[in-house]
Amino acid sequence: MPVTTIPVLLIVVFFMRRIVRPVKTLAKATERVSRGEWIPPLPLSGPQEARDLTTAFNIMQARIARHVEGRTRMLAAISHDLNTPITELRLQMELLDDGPERDDMLDSLDELRAMVRETLNFVRGDAVQEATVEISLTVLIDDLAKRYTTMGTPIGWHGASEITCRCRPLALKRALTNLIDNALKHAGDATVSLFKASDGDIHLEVLDHGTGIEPAWLTQVFEPFVQLSQTGTDHPQGGGLGLGLAI
Repeated sequence: MPVTTIPVLLIVVFFMRRIVRPVKTLAKATERVSRGEWIPPLPLSGPQEARDLTTAFNIMQARIARHVEGRTRMLAAISHDLNTPITELRLQMELLDDGPERDDMLDSLDELRAMVRETLNFVRGDAVQEATVEISLTVLIDDLAKRYTTMGTPIGWHGASEITCRCRPLALKRALTNLIDNALKHAGDATVSLFKASDGDIHLEVLDHGTGIEPAWLTQVFEPFVQLSQTGTDHPQGGGLGLGLAI
């Protein structure tokens, strides 16, 4: 190799790294944002083209944040305002004579209040992003199983002795609680299974002995506030938090 070639190669490597480094940073940031994380604005570095791309990314993320914040405030205000008339209606209904109609109306109000509470919890979780940290999945699920046992609704739980992963713990616990509650409500039982496959992927499953979901509705049930009908027709309907929680 000629002596003059070495400096040229070093210069090429230097400029390639200067170009590739900000692109890699942007790719990692995009992946994190796609998982629902909010990250600080990326620093501008590299050639002008990379700087322009990073600037566009920062502007896009800021716009998304403003959109989510506006939607969150609106939903939170609506949900909060609904609590007052619901409370007033319940007080009036409690003055009625005992009977099945009164009990049905009170049950409906309790369900409505629970839906409002779930909406508030959902928008609060959307507004304040939980930090992503390394946790022990084994400990988290074991604590969750003990809580259900204390409540008098024990669940099955088996898995590896120690598996860790990087996630948002409260969001994961909320998603698992949602799945377990659905299994207990509609199937009468729930079993949590945790294991790591040979390829390194972590498998976390909530199993039950229910009738299952029609394949046509598997996409819709992961949208927030969507539940399937209790009539057996399995048409999606509003109500409840749904299963759509980013973890």
